[in-house]
Amino acid sequence: MFGTLIDYWWLTGDDSYNNITSQAMLHQAGTPADDMPDNQTLAVGNDDQGSWAMAAMSAAEHSFPDPPDTHPGWLVRAQAVFDECVSRWDSQHCNSGLRWKIFQWNIGYDYKDSISNGCFLMLPRASSAIYGP
Repeated sequence: MFGTLIDYWWLTGDDSYNNITSQAMLHQAGTPADDMPDNQTLAVGNDDQGSWAMAAMSAAEHSFPDPPDTHPGWLVRAQAVFDECVSRWDSQHCNSGLRWKIFQWNIGYDYKDSISNGCFLMLPRASSAIYGP
């Protein structure tokens, strides 16, 4: 949803949703800005975290208004998620990849999905498109 609102602003120039989009994105940031907010930490999946990171990457790519100085920038957030996903890469099961859920106690931990892995693979592509290889 956040990414859609960022794209809407970028494509139309209508900034009427920017404040609420920024507030929502900052709420999901968590600590240390890795898109694992306290309200979702126990149930968050790699797909959730990846979707929020893709929205942060879109914000960086399209020069969405920066968050306040007290918060890390959009690219920093996307990089934090990417780094965490690298540490979760499972090369021992199903020919490698990210699991759907992050924690073993969640239903869905035992399989891998295309959304989690797709977001993971898109983050460095988007970053290199902005800043070069």
